[in-house]
Amino acid sequence: FTSDTTINYELGAKGDIADGLVGFDLALYQIDWSDVQIVTSFQSSVTNLTYTVVGNGGDARSRGFEWNLALRPAEGFLIGWAGAYTDATLRDDAPGLGGQSGDRLPYVPEFSSSLSADYGGNITSAAKIALGATWNHVSARFSNFTNIPILSNNVRIPGYDTLDARIGVEFSRYRVQLLLRNLTDERGITDYRNATGFQSQLGQANFIQPFTMQLNVGASF
Repeated sequence: FTSDTTINYELGAKGDIADGLVGFDLALYQIDWSDVQIVTSFQSSVTNLTYTVVGNGGDARSRGFEWNLALRPAEGFLIGWAGAYTDATLRDDAPGLGGQSGDRLPYVPEFSSSLSADYGGNITSAAKIALGATWNHVSARFSNFTNIPILSNNVRIPGYDTLDARIGVEFSRYRVQLLLRNLTDERGITDYRNATGFQSQLGQANFIQPFTMQLNVGASF
């Protein structure tokens, strides 16, 4: 496969309003992508085995909108909302890779977003506390291309949501923090490969990390 090139266009704005109560960072963008590199599967006529390779898929375009908003309603409180809308598609047919013009690029969510809330303040004159929670959303995506007729091409992967929480205490020179990740034990799929299955009924998938607790203890010297 050959190298790929991009031309990027972006228009954005950032700043604070209402005496710093609200902060914003906004951007519109478009990326024109030539000779886009795409992972695909093909079946060898010699060995009759399925192989995964990288190939060039002609031109593609990715355009969308990104935002990052911050709200500071009171001292020690911070609410943040970040996200992106992305329309990323092939602009040319790529029959050798199994892609058609208009197909969505693999593993690019159309919509992603995170909402977080944090508080930090003094418990006593010698101790501080930090509390926070984050909700993350990843919309449906599509898997890699394949030009093997019996396999499903550009398979739709469902979206998922996760919820994280954290609590930390700092006193004197000691710090203790408890992290709770994926509280709802969501089994979101990060990638999918159906080269071992038929019509998406069988295949291989990787999942996000399940519910996890992590305790950090530290000291300053």
